[in-house]
Amino acid sequence: MNLCTSEHLLVHHPMLEGILLSECERLKQHSLANKLISLFRQFGGTELRLKLVWLCWLDLMTGNSLDDWTKNLKHKSEKDLEQWIIARQGQSEPLTNLMDQYVLMAYRTSVDAAHS
Repeated sequence: MNLCTSEHLLVHHPMLEGILLSECERLKQHSLANKLISLFRQFGGTELRLKLVWLCWLDLMTGNSLDDWTKNLKHKSEKDLEQWIIARQGQSEPLTNLMDQYVLMAYRTSVDAAHS
């Protein structure tokens, strides 16, 4: 199995975020990767950023339209983005539970690292 990754993306975007961006590049979805980087910068260090990663993975893996990612989300305020995420989470309870566990794990990891 050949895993093509972008080392630069993995270094600057930790955890699933870096893998997602690397996969976008591998799939020649450069516009999507650029929009995601912009969103991640805009909402850096927030729960929103972590949840965006999961929702984008879902859309990328299931072949859903990427229009929200490439055209619409960049124009949303933080409050509008929160509402969009809540609506998307309402579509799948198992995904919501997974996302919440990921957010909690990421928070614990950052707290543990800060205290080390």
